[in-house]
Amino acid sequence: MEQKNSINAILFILFLFISSLTLPLKVLMNNGLSVWIATLIIIFLSLYNNKAIIDIRVLFIIIISLLFFCINLILVEYKGIVFNLMFEFIKYGLIPLYLASQVKINVSLYKYWYIAGCISTVFWLIFLNEVIDRNVSYMGFGIQMTYCFIIFTFYFYKNNKYRVLNLILMVLTFSLILILGNRVSVLTCIFIIAYFELRKIEKKHILYSITKISILITLILILFKNFQNIIYWIRDILYFYNIKSYLINKIIYMFNNGLFESSSGRDIIYKYSIDIIKEKSFLPTGVGYFEYATGYVYPHNVFLDLIITFGIISMPIIFQFIVFVKRNIRKLDKKNRIIIFTLLIFAFSRLFFSATFWTEPILWMIIGLLFIKKDKIYGNKISIEN
Repeated sequence: MEQKNSINAILFILFLFISSLTLPLKVLMNNGLSVWIATLIIIFLSLYNNKAIIDIRVLFIIIISLLFFCINLILVEYKGIVFNLMFEFIKYGLIPLYLASQVKINVSLYKYWYIAGCISTVFWLIFLNEVIDRNVSYMGFGIQMTYCFIIFTFYFYKNNKYRVLNLILMVLTFSLILILGNRVSVLTCIFIIAYFELRKIEKKHILYSITKISILITLILILFKNFQNIIYWIRDILYFYNIKSYLINKIIYMFNNGLFESSSGRDIIYKYSIDIIKEKSFLPTGVGYFEYATGYVYPHNVFLDLIITFGIISMPIIFQFIVFVKRNIRKLDKKNRIIIFTLLIFAFSRLFFSATFWTEPILWMIIGLLFIKKDKIYGNKISIEN
């Protein structure tokens, strides 16, 4: 059983870092074929390791969601849009859901995550020119580096060993995200640090905690006051080394033109989304309607996305998700609860500003990880009874 759990954890982590771990092959072959081959191998090995047994709840989601897509394919005229989204949903939704549902959250999972994070960081440093030259998506780079940042931060705060090393890895990954990644990933890292710092506040050390927070707020205010000068200084250094940073340039563009002008068209997308909701009077429009009606792929906000897709039915869906997370997260011990919260921070940082719930892997991974069967908690371990 322990060997089976370890293999499931390894396969899950391999999928999580698949873009990073196949990077050398992608650069060599100049295409993404290696990702597809690796994904198929991971799925096959998982099915073999688990004797093709799938959690009934995962099977239910697979059947209901694919049935929903098929009904849309029958009813709408924009079948190409629906089919493409269904294909993306299988790849980024159902596969992560299945793999995560087979995982037992324990120390082994963190260990493999940490190892994969270190290897991925090394790979990205070796092939950093691919990111600088925009041969690799800055968005994908930011997401993969955030996975690394999460586990390095987790070990820094929760493990007293090698704290200096983990701090260096945290600073390194955050710096890479800031220079070459995307805005949502930077926000995610800041939110995660804030979460860990807030967790450290204890009543018995309240004076120390207040002093520490006061110092941090003072430093942040000083930084904010000189923020524009710091950003220009960073840009000049990067230009000297012929490095163009999407994020730094976006921030400077915001200084010069305002927040809405630097939102990459999100203000327009939000307006279209609200107009559709008003026009349809909170009735469901189904899969792909937003792209068909506006030309934009998705609304860049999970609430608008859900309301446009499911209409008024989205309200009980959101409520049920909150209840599901709250109920199942209580079954985990303190350390495991923390890692789920960090993943939730990452998922909803993206879902509020950038992604769609259909193809956000972290969201579906969280659901899979929280599919726990009749849990009994002994110390830091979870015993799963079938």
